[in-house]
Amino acid sequence: MSLRLSGLTISLCLALAACGGGGDDDTPAPVTPPAPVIPDPVVPEPVAPEGGLITLNSSIEHISITEPLAFYVDVTEAAPTLIVGLMATVDGNNIGDPDLYVRAGEEATAGETGEFDCVSYYGENEYEYCILDNVEPGRYHILVDASASNAAVDATLYTSTTLFNSSQRCEEVDVQVRGQDLTAAQTDEVCVALKNTKGRFDATLSAAISPAFGDSVAGDRNEVANVNIFSSKRNHELWMMHLFYNDNDTGIYFEFESTDWSHRSDVFTFNALEWNGGRYTIRSLKHEYTHSLDARFNKQGEYNESKGFKWWGEGLAEYIGVHYNNPYQNMTTASESTKYSLEQIFNGDEPYSWGQLAVTFLLEQKPTIVTQILTHMRAGDWTELTTLLEQVAIDNQAEFGTWYAGQLRSDYVASATAMTVGQYTQLSGRSGRLYSIDVPAGTDSITVTTSGGSADIDLWVNQGAAYHPSNVVPATAQSVTEDSNEETVTITTPTAGKYYIVAGDSFAGADIVDVYLSVCSGADCTVALPDPMDITAEIEPYMPYWPAKGTIGSCNLMEKYTTSTKNAEDLTVTNNTDTEVELYWVSKTSGTKYAGKYASLTKDESYSETFWKLGDRLMITDTSGKCLGVALLNDTNNAFVIEDALTGGE
Repeated sequence: MSLRLSGLTISLCLALAACGGGGDDDTPAPVTPPAPVIPDPVVPEPVAPEGGLITLNSSIEHISITEPLAFYVDVTEAAPTLIVGLMATVDGNNIGDPDLYVRAGEEATAGETGEFDCVSYYGENEYEYCILDNVEPGRYHILVDASASNAAVDATLYTSTTLFNSSQRCEEVDVQVRGQDLTAAQTDEVCVALKNTKGRFDATLSAAISPAFGDSVAGDRNEVANVNIFSSKRNHELWMMHLFYNDNDTGIYFEFESTDWSHRSDVFTFNALEWNGGRYTIRSLKHEYTHSLDARFNKQGEYNESKGFKWWGEGLAEYIGVHYNNPYQNMTTASESTKYSLEQIFNGDEPYSWGQLAVTFLLEQKPTIVTQILTHMRAGDWTELTTLLEQVAIDNQAEFGTWYAGQLRSDYVASATAMTVGQYTQLSGRSGRLYSIDVPAGTDSITVTTSGGSADIDLWVNQGAAYHPSNVVPATAQSVTEDSNEETVTITTPTAGKYYIVAGDSFAGADIVDVYLSVCSGADCTVALPDPMDITAEIEPYMPYWPAKGTIGSCNLMEKYTTSTKNAEDLTVTNNTDTEVELYWVSKTSGTKYAGKYASLTKDESYSETFWKLGDRLMITDTSGKCLGVALLNDTNNAFVIEDALTGGE
């Protein structure tokens, strides 16, 4: 999906509802619901601060100004990053249209000819952020540039040197990698993955199609792309929402004003621990990085898929970043009952799966058409490109259908990786893979096994011919167990010759991590496998303007949110006032009060339960249902006390 926000272009990776946490279907223990009461919103009074010092790793809230205002922050120790963000206060209101400048050592000045080390120049109601890398101790000057026509409205200014604890330049690809919780070795692995992705991109376009496509488009100034990696999906979601003004939960690429002085190219993604059982893997890294390459080398101007070419952007990112040289997923797409024509694909239908199929067809079968497409894209000739694609769809539809019904199958068969009996291989990536083994005469039996790791792997073994799960004729043997990677197929007295093995993920959007496929001789044989990957615990996110842990925050915490799989320990809510209060759950998916109350508390009464999760929010109301405050369950202190200041008592 692609969004356009006042000059900011966003490209999203595939939304994976099946991978995410549940919605209100996984509500806490049931209660009897009374009639719902909608709380009155609490809107803080905006203030106009005088500027000056802001404490590092803290925030100043409710900034409302109509003229420039200067701040500064003192960094006392060298740090991988300094983040300065201008975002909404906890109520999430729009912040107007200010701009943000940061400069080390001296005051920052605004505009194209201004003096600054970082600028954030996004459009109206978008949040502004600057990230400086490898900062040295010293004073950093911050300018919030506002005027009567682009005022700042109830904004929060936030600084941090702790959000990203690493920052490293991948020199070979001109990418700055920032990590919330990456080791040096993991960052090096990210650089290698990005280098390999750039190599695939170059081999696919400039080497195979035209050398000219290895040069950036005219005027593009995004020489360095930033890859920002959060420590978990929940951290990604929360920081994207509160600091970067986006509700993405799968990985995303931003490009802004690529030919202007305020240009920027940013990938945001995360370590998908929640989806992979605590196993390390960076979500959609190569897919999103391919978007940045596509933006710099293929498309004039901003990376705007809303012009009608999402099929190309997402299809190319899937082709290069996810399923490179592996036609398994294309085979799966081509076997779907609903077929899409080139015209439908070019008009936006199924841009990921069928977009990838169309991109594969054009790259591998029609390179001259790709030359025409990229020539128009690089020149920004979007109208001409639309006209070209209309004719391409007419002229090539029959061949496209013949190709994916025939030639694609031949490519799939040729993709088989040879294994030997007694060998194992690690499965990784997404979708599925095809393997082959030669079984010698006289073999008593062979056993094929998958085990360990994440995703839901299924297993098929077929004698004599390559198999795909879409085949009408069943495989010689199979093991398909729901929600399990522990699959085993044993074939007794096998026929001498070639057998094909398919190890496939039941959901193509899930990452396969630390899964092993092995083949051995005998019914009860085993193959020694490497030790399983270490399981990593999530870092519990906590936003800068949330209340201190263990204290009750404002009703502006009534918003959509996510929770951890971990329980919130030692939860108690105690009423120290003479006012009777009621306790409700805040719905994760709607951010509103759940219909049924969990407790009514009079003076000195307490509520305690063990089923609540980290991140859950409990709303405290009076007996009429009016919101008084919200308790946010955390990893440190869940002993909440209701005092007179909350209820309005004496």
